[in-house]
Amino acid sequence: MSVLARFRITTKILSVIAILGFVAVVISGVAIVSLSHLSQATDEMTDYSERALLAARVDASMLAVGRAQFRLVADPRPAARRESQRQIETELATLETRLEALEATATPQYRASLDTVRKDLVLYRQGLEAVFEAADKVTDVDAGAEVEALRAAAAANTVIAEDLRYHASDIAERLSQRVSEASEAATAEYHSSTTIILAVAGVGIVAGLVLGAVIAHVGIGTPIRGIVEVLKRLAAADYQTAVPGVDRVDEIGDVARAALIFKENGLEAERLRAETAD
Repeated sequence: MSVLARFRITTKILSVIAILGFVAVVISGVAIVSLSHLSQATDEMTDYSERALLAARVDASMLAVGRAQFRLVADPRPAARRESQRQIETELATLETRLEALEATATPQYRASLDTVRKDLVLYRQGLEAVFEAADKVTDVDAGAEVEALRAAAAANTVIAEDLRYHASDIAERLSQRVSEASEAATAEYHSSTTIILAVAGVGIVAGLVLGAVIAHVGIGTPIRGIVEVLKRLAAADYQTAVPGVDRVDEIGDVARAALIFKENGLEAERLRAETAD
């Protein structure tokens, strides 16, 4: 008795369905894991992008402060000086807000650079105080010594500003690099998941088709055709024909055993007719 003969037809059909269901579950699992990873990568990209933008804005604020300082040096007259100082204080307040936001989301690998930016900002503020003091001492824009002192204070402070901007730009660049790395990881995850899904789907479909064909042909179609042929012979009173499949566990075995009973009854009827004729 073959292996397929040991199972009911319903069980055979359900086995094919189970294989296809398992494939669907695996594909769903891979898709869920992939979507989870892609979601994490997206969150990382968003986080790094926001921090990179903050770092770039810190650099932009420093550039704005530098421009206001340049205007102060270029025109240290009282009215222009007050306007320049007001712009500097406004830009410094914006810079402080952006730097605090960047510090609040900083990771350990950027903490050292942010501490350097913070120290440079303290030095820069001190330098600005020196610039303001030098500007206040300018009583005549044509007075060479007073203007030169103002320019010297501004030049010294510009060096600190350049160092601060360098570290802020470095942070922004490294964060942008992390965005690129997260994007590449997400792309690799997408391609890997797609390959796995296609492979599992292909193998599962082929396995389901092969198993379904084997079950349909070997486990159902051929035995049914055989038992139908036997039934035709028995209907034609050919009770000497052999009845195959009586030991099968499936529905075909049920039909075969019923055909065997029909055959035995037919043989018994022939024996009785022979005795009556004698």
